[in-house]
Amino acid sequence: MMAYAQGLELLEKASEVYKYNIPIPTVIKVWRAGCIIRSLLLNDLYDAFSNEPGLKNIIGSAVFIPVLKEKEMDW
Repeated sequence: MMAYAQGLELLEKASEVYKYNIPIPTVIKVWRAGCIIRSLLLNDLYDAFSNEPGLKNIIGSAVFIPVLKEKEMDW
C-alpha cells in the first residue's frame, strides 16, 4: 500500500513538473485492466482517486485512513 502511495505521488509530481496532465484515476484503471502490477488494491485506489478530486496521496484518503490506522503498529 505504501509503495503505491509513493509511486502514485511521484507520478503525479512528474506529471505536474513536465506538464503531462496524467489523470491518475485513468492510469489506475489501465493498470487494473491488464498490467503486470495488477492487484485487488487497485480497485480501492481507483475509488479513492475518482471520488476525492485533488487527492495527492492515498495516505489522506477516506478509503485508506482506517486501514492505515489499523496497521500502524505493524510498521
